[in-house]
Amino acid sequence: MSRATSAMKKITIYAAGVCLHGQGGVGGIMVYGEHQRMFGLSLGEETYARASLLAVLIALRRVKEPCRIELRVSNEFIARAIRHQWYATWEGNHWLCKDSDRRVANADLWQEYVSLCLSHKISAKYVGDPRADETMRKCVDIAVDSARCYGVGEEGRV
Repeated sequence: MSRATSAMKKITIYAAGVCLHGQGGVGGIMVYGEHQRMFGLSLGEETYARASLLAVLIALRRVKEPCRIELRVSNEFIARAIRHQWYATWEGNHWLCKDSDRRVANADLWQEYVSLCLSHKISAKYVGDPRADETMRKCVDIAVDSARCYGVGEEGRV
């Protein structure tokens, strides 16, 4: 780790997106030392994939200086895409899927991720079972409550 990287503040971000009967919600918990900051947002009609990526973006928008960020997400695809930097390939391919003229799903959000991540050192981890991680469970609960606030009254898939 370089001296500049080691001098950066370390933030852990828990981010979850949900889709309950087509209504999206996001939840996030940002942890810096002893401090925690939580957020939730109702998205209206949204997909699970977009809600999950929006949760990450909303958290990153709130980070005001370069940091080492440990990102913990409830979406395995997002964790892998960040960990393996697939977005760099997509960007180099003009946001088109390899071997086709089809646009990368949620390219608009991935483009924003690229601009937000430039000043940070980000690692990503998939939290497969939120019940095994108390903070991630709380994050998913915030996302579910946020989706329900948009008028959905019964639980759907997370």
